[in-house]
Amino acid sequence: FVNDAFERGARRIILGLGGSATNDAGIGILAALGFRFLDADKKELMPTGESLVKIITIIPPPIISSIRFEIAADVENPLYGPDGAAYVYGPQKGADAGMVQQLDLGLKNIADVIKSQFDKEIAFFPGAGAAGGIAAGLAAFFEVEMKRGVDLVLNANGLEQELPGATLIITGEGKIDNQSGLGKVVGTMAALADKYEVPCIAFCGMVEATPQEIAAIGLKAVYPLETAGLSLEESMANGYSLLRSKTEEVIGAWL
Repeated sequence: FVNDAFERGARRIILGLGGSATNDAGIGILAALGFRFLDADKKELMPTGESLVKIITIIPPPIISSIRFEIAADVENPLYGPDGAAYVYGPQKGADAGMVQQLDLGLKNIADVIKSQFDKEIAFFPGAGAAGGIAAGLAAFFEVEMKRGVDLVLNANGLEQELPGATLIITGEGKIDNQSGLGKVVGTMAALADKYEVPCIAFCGMVEATPQEIAAIGLKAVYPLETAGLSLEESMANGYSLLRSKTEEVIGAWL
């Protein structure tokens, strides 16, 4: 898609990162753009997360496209480490403990290779670990500007202008946990609610945040839709009716 956009004349690309199943530091995208990744035996590697730890040399294409990326990402995690892409998001993507450790070592390895070969630090800018490190990989070779996806949307729809004088702000997320305040919609709306002194509540499929974490996000209350006797699949299939029922149950306390 990036190549196609470039061939059609695009030089500025807004790339939304989130909800991915990747943990490859962007080498899949880079490979599609002509980059090659070699191991210690000078053999070309498949551009996958498993290959990251084996990369010794990166060979760029003869001409690197003059593309400027505006990257929309709602997380601020670094590339690797305890708060990095593998440890925080790897388990959500199906990685077990051993895979997470291997992926994290791979992310550190490619950051070290890029630093050594191209003198670029890519690991620790806010959002470097978004979508398995895609932002970090692109930042090594292209002009990259990180923007929170929620800010792009809020700037476009003018929502903040409607908040002064509001009675209640309602937000939501599939699962509210200790990551919900890290640049995501829920945390952003809670911060705006605090700015305008409006209470903010959230609905969610399930909640894994502690009461202390919920308070730290800035939410006055969280209402999960989990229902005793219903499986996750049944709850998802009946999401609309569960949300409507829960809203009718609790909204009177806030209005």
